[in-house]
Amino acid sequence: MKLVDLSPGDLTSLMPMEKIVESLDDNAEGAIDMAAWESVVAQVNERLVALCGSADAVRDRAPRYAAKVFAAQTLYVRRGFAGQDNPITALANAQERALAGNVSGGAVVQEQTAFGMGGSRRVVS
Repeated sequence: MKLVDLSPGDLTSLMPMEKIVESLDDNAEGAIDMAAWESVVAQVNERLVALCGSADAVRDRAPRYAAKVFAAQTLYVRRGFAGQDNPITALANAQERALAGNVSGGAVVQEQTAFGMGGSRRVVS
C-alpha cells in the first residue's frame, strides 16, 4: 500500500544525492537499486500508518515532509548510522511526536534541510 509516493530526489534537502545513491546501491553498480528504494518507501508508509492510526488518517494528513524525513533516516540506517549516530534521528522523533499527537488545529513543525532550518508549516491532525 503506497500512501505517500516519494522519489530518491525528494530527499536532497535532507541528504546529499551521492549519499542517497550509496545507500541504495545494493549491487555496487554506482546506481540506485530501485527494489531497495521501493523497500524504503514501503517501510515509510508502514511507519506512517502506525503513527497515524490508519491508512485513511495518513491520506487525511498528507504527511509528505514526515515521509521524506523517515526515508532519509532509513537511508542513513542502511549506511550504518543508527540511533543517535544518525543525523536525522532527532528530526524523525519530532515528526513522530507531531503525527502521533492528535492536537486539534495541528502542531507547527519546523522543516529542516541539510543546511539548517527551513520554513515552518502547520500540520493539521
